[in-house]
Amino acid sequence: MLRSAALELAASFRLAVEIVIEIGNVPMHIQGFPSGCCGIISELMGDYFNTLEVGEFFYVCGMKEGASHAWLEVDGLIVDITGDQFPDRPSIYVDTPDAWYGEWEEDIKHLAVHEPSAFFYGEERRFLERVLAQLNTVSVREIDSAEAIFALEAGDIDIAFARLEGNLGRNLQSLPLSEDRLAIALLNDHPLAASESISLKSLADEALVMASRDVSPVYFDYLVGQCKASGFAPRIVHQVRSVSSQVAFVRCGQGIALVPTSMGKLAPNNVLIRPLFPEVKVVTTAMAWHSDHKNPLVDAMIDQAKQTLLS
Repeated sequence: MLRSAALELAASFRLAVEIVIEIGNVPMHIQGFPSGCCGIISELMGDYFNTLEVGEFFYVCGMKEGASHAWLEVDGLIVDITGDQFPDRPSIYVDTPDAWYGEWEEDIKHLAVHEPSAFFYGEERRFLERVLAQLNTVSVREIDSAEAIFALEAGDIDIAFARLEGNLGRNLQSLPLSEDRLAIALLNDHPLAASESISLKSLADEALVMASRDVSPVYFDYLVGQCKASGFAPRIVHQVRSVSSQVAFVRCGQGIALVPTSMGKLAPNNVLIRPLFPEVKVVTTAMAWHSDHKNPLVDAMIDQAKQTLLS
């Protein structure tokens, strides 16, 4: 979930930087973006991200064969929007470190802050303000996956980040950004809790807490379809509006739930997360858009996301 949020932020920030540079009148040491300015770009980006309370972003500078390169780190993830100054590197990298980053010897690491003592602080701050002004032309709405489909069709929104996959119809396209293995959330004294993995067909008689179809119809139908493929219709006793609510209902003894494996990090002490066997994959976050509604900014974000996924 953090990776998806960081990827969205990084893609938006890079796009805004490119727009400001295209307009012109930027500090000389930033004009060559992405080359030769990884340090200040990472510092400015981290300074901004740390105001959003999505995580604690650190500025990191590494050395290799007399050269330096800077990026951000947050909870084990690297966030780098200037890597394409090097051959065969993506323009946006948001992931755990790959072998390439292992070649850089860490030289500096500290909380990402744009220091007022910087020689070009005034110019850099004005540049950041222009970048943020570009970001502020984009408004964000929190809506359910079902609402996102209707809003995209109506042209009320340009792009959605939601749990969507498959054929959405009506000229809607989607690009999966992250996926996870499906698991079972159940109380630690449940008879199935002793198993290291659980088969889907063993849930035939269980009371299930499901994410509501009103919230995410594609996801709901996919899970019901998986149950039917295993030979049973799910006995749904509660429908809730979020995965965290599913786990909360399980904690209170209201049934068991099908959830992404990553929920194990957030589960309370009396709730276990057991993987399904055979393995079932689910898309946890996807980018969706209407192919008939042309928007250069949306096209750029899609291209950036595809480049990142290919890296």
